[in-house]
Amino acid sequence: MVRSLFYISLCVDLELTNDLAIHAVDKLHKGSTDSSVLYIPACPLTERNAQYLARQRETFLQGTPGPDFPGGLGESNHAGRPKVDLVINNAGKDAIQALGLEAWSDDRPMLDGERRMLRRANEVLGFKISVQ
Repeated sequence: MVRSLFYISLCVDLELTNDLAIHAVDKLHKGSTDSSVLYIPACPLTERNAQYLARQRETFLQGTPGPDFPGGLGESNHAGRPKVDLVINNAGKDAIQALGLEAWSDDRPMLDGERRMLRRANEVLGFKISVQ
């Protein structure tokens, strides 16, 4: 459950720079309050997305709104708000990496371009660990 919540939060806050997203809104909204909108992005690892993730990781650590909703205290003063230890202890490796809390590594064979992008993303995120 925790992994899903963090993954959804991350993907909703990602800066999409291409058309790799599904976006849906009710054709006819009959409610009396705001309608929900759900973005289901494909989140390619690019340098620009890694830069955004570095900013988003910082706001997560501070408990403040993400870069696309700047300003305010967010959940910074909330008792029991999710923090790094909760993520590390309850989420899978993919979620931890998606939040920028652990360097990307991959033991599978990959193309040179993939390896270079993983290394560059790790640099942008401040990790000194290189991909093997």
